[in-house]
Amino acid sequence: MDEASSQVRVPPFNYIHVLDNNTNTRRVEVGPQTFHRHDHEKIILQATKMHVIPPYCYCIIENPYIRVNEKTREPFEKDGQVLLRFGESEIRFSQDWKQPFPLLPGERMKGSIQPVEVVGVDTALRLFALRNFEEIDEETKKVTI
Repeated sequence: MDEASSQVRVPPFNYIHVLDNNTNTRRVEVGPQTFHRHDHEKIILQATKMHVIPPYCYCIIENPYIRVNEKTREPFEKDGQVLLRFGESEIRFSQDWKQPFPLLPGERMKGSIQPVEVVGVDTALRLFALRNFEEIDEETKKVTI
């Protein structure tokens, strides 16, 4: 393989996904950098812009990654592979995700970034649950389903 095709330039605020065929794990490489691909690696997602959530907006992420610490948002990795919560969804708000972020391998953004709906005076929103849940009353220790 020639030298030019084994180097990929990742611009600032961009990311790529790399598959390591030796360990069968996927990882994210974030720019700015010149990524040197080894023979056992394959780029499965070319340079993609990081996602930025503007103020008073949100997005829905399907299959979000499991975090070691919610404050630092470091991913929990096992053997270099990021662990995902398959079948789950996570809502990311602008006040919590101020910095641009990449989607880790396996994560998907459902739809696009949306503005937060503001409830006007003398109006209301009707909410309904999409799945069963348990609520524990702290005083009586009663579980409500």
